[in-house]
Amino acid sequence: MSRHTSIDFLFESGPDNRYADVLGDSALVSGRIVTQNAGSSDLGLYYQVCGGGLNGRFERGLGTGVDAVNARLRKPYDARFGAGRFDIDSLAPPSPPVLTSLLVPLDPALGLGDRVAGMAYSVGPKLTRAGLTPGIVVEYMQIYVDALTAIALCPDPVDGFRITMLSSGIYRGDAPIEPFADAAAGAVIEAVRAAVRNSKGRLSGLTILINTDREAIFPLEVDGFTHAAAAAGVKVDTRGFTLPIA
Repeated sequence: MSRHTSIDFLFESGPDNRYADVLGDSALVSGRIVTQNAGSSDLGLYYQVCGGGLNGRFERGLGTGVDAVNARLRKPYDARFGAGRFDIDSLAPPSPPVLTSLLVPLDPALGLGDRVAGMAYSVGPKLTRAGLTPGIVVEYMQIYVDALTAIALCPDPVDGFRITMLSSGIYRGDAPIEPFADAAAGAVIEAVRAAVRNSKGRLSGLTILINTDREAIFPLEVDGFTHAAAAAGVKVDTRGFTLPIA
């Protein structure tokens, strides 16, 4: 039985109601946060901060510190998959691709928010028009479980995890956005439940910060999490919702 009764999910946006600064402090939690990047399994971009999309926003935000962060990112990869695996896999990415989350500490001296403690580098699946099918949902959930498991093992407590909806950009392919958003949000909710139950109290007090673009033509974060929470029997308001765990 989990010691936790609930976890808060809060919609987080910047002053313009667009996405919050991925490497900035949060106004919604007072403590340390980990921020999630949507990374790549492609040759040339393999498990590195670079390129376009959200990964490019991290690269620009890290500035001259990006090389140091990328060097650190190789260490948890090799720790997970074997010594020297990054050098091998980055030259010939595995098929099927490795899908997981790796946690990298971030130094505030890089010019980031003072309370941004780490980056969860997460690689999501490449989808077809079928979207998040039941088999892919299991993989999708595990990526978030992996991130939360790494957060639970941090030596210093983490108060907030700023998430993105993986595979919602170019990795979504031509999957219809509405059913994707609902399925993705539902998978995240179940991943949080599973991770918190297994954390033996180490995720106590964690807040999930849903990085949200409220001005988008289709606000996938608001709509997806609103529908998924309702399906789980949880009421959502403009601030977010509280998810029962036990």
